[in-house]
Amino acid sequence: MLTENKQVSALFVDVCDSTSLLQHVDPEEAREYLGKALDQLVDAVETFGGTISQLLGDGLVALFGAPLAQEDHALRACMAGLKMQRATIPGYEARGVPSPKVRIGINSGEVLVGIVGQYQWSHYGADGKTIHIASRLEKLAPPGGILISASTQRLVAQQIDTRPVGERTVRGLAARIELHEIVVGTESSAAAPLTRKQRWAPLVGREDSLQVLEGAVATAQKGEMCLIALRGDAGIGKSRLIADWTGALLTQGVDVCITQAWGYASTRAYSTAADLIASMIGLPRTGVTEVKQMAMQALVAKWPAEGAEHLAAVSDLLGLEAPAEAWLALNPSQRRRRIGDALLWLVRRHLQAGLFVLVLEDVFLADRESQRLFEALLPKLQGLRILVCVSYRPDFQHEWGKAPWFAEHLVGPLRDGEMLALARALLGDDPSARDVTSQLIRRADGNPFFLEQLVITLIDDGSLEGIPGEYRLRRPLGELRVPGSIRAVISARVDRLPDAAKSALEAASVLGDPVTRD
Repeated sequence: MLTENKQVSALFVDVCDSTSLLQHVDPEEAREYLGKALDQLVDAVETFGGTISQLLGDGLVALFGAPLAQEDHALRACMAGLKMQRATIPGYEARGVPSPKVRIGINSGEVLVGIVGQYQWSHYGADGKTIHIASRLEKLAPPGGILISASTQRLVAQQIDTRPVGERTVRGLAARIELHEIVVGTESSAAAPLTRKQRWAPLVGREDSLQVLEGAVATAQKGEMCLIALRGDAGIGKSRLIADWTGALLTQGVDVCITQAWGYASTRAYSTAADLIASMIGLPRTGVTEVKQMAMQALVAKWPAEGAEHLAAVSDLLGLEAPAEAWLALNPSQRRRRIGDALLWLVRRHLQAGLFVLVLEDVFLADRESQRLFEALLPKLQGLRILVCVSYRPDFQHEWGKAPWFAEHLVGPLRDGEMLALARALLGDDPSARDVTSQLIRRADGNPFFLEQLVITLIDDGSLEGIPGEYRLRRPLGELRVPGSIRAVISARVDRLPDAAKSALEAASVLGDPVTRD
């Protein structure tokens, strides 16, 4: 039975023109080939934490964000789609059999989920308009393409490169919908925050936080290693604060390296460490095989002789070349120690030019092995001109609390006056828009991300019209619905609660009355 509402991203994928395989291989080999192609599609879904809902001939349906809610369900779906499009089947290309081309459609929104069917025919399924649109997008997508809805594009705009393809008519829907296509040749989702697109809203009310960060820079300039932690709830503005701060440092000529931990990669050992090292050595994050191979070859050719002992660790971590037998003979503890040594050596190389600022965003999402590596590295940085900045949620547990080089700064909710300034920067000063400002501020409760998303929702449903900073109210404002992006954040936190606490919270939300924590 379909019994639960979830915010998900639905992915439909189909192998294009599978009958053309018969021009290259016999029917038995064609079935084997398609089986391997389907295995790769399933692997892509599982890699990014999705759930296979249905297998459909030469394709499948996958859900991201259910049965367990995921804040980044749209990003996971898009990353899975990119992995599918770049898949190859070894052993067939040499015989002239091209890699399978697939069509992919992705849409994000609310669905009704649960167990569909009975006995051996049952599966975890979903129903609703969101599923229907995703299915239609797959039919509209070109071979080798990934077509996504505007609702998905808004959720991944800061991480995934897309291009608009205009509005299209979708069967079963009265109104045309806006569509985008993912640029398959890049993998900007793994890029550092420095490459993100310009944020819509300005940074407001963080003067005290910037002063704390500037003080940490001054401490590190004196040769005193410093770790500054930014602690705050989801959407409170930690990433935006880091982006503005590091942007200013770069204009001053400071060497800055930024890496972000991703929830979808938290099950892969050393995934965050690999991204950190790739950022430190300037390896481009791209999915284009030829570009990646050329960059790797150039990196190995120019590797400094004094760091030759660290090349094996870096090569294995980044997949630069096949591991040597000596490396394979090491046990896990020895490899972790060698990776740590390589990371420390890279840090010292950056320090040759002066102050080095190392930023790790969302460290609470890093895989366990990378967290252990990071914790072991920090004490070795004492006495160096380095500033390490990390960000995390309030419930993150770490081992640095009593260290003399550690300081934590709380990034709290914005005050009403600051929220008003932010709302006016978003909406403008039109008298009609000012009428909704107080409602938005009250609903957002000091969270700048929530305020932005509420404004975007009013723009999408036609309540507001205009351009950023110059909006006006088109029609009377009805009930403010909670945007899907905010619901995903809340649902992900609720799903991580113990069963009893989750049930109590769900009951309280149905009752609607104020309920105390006890």
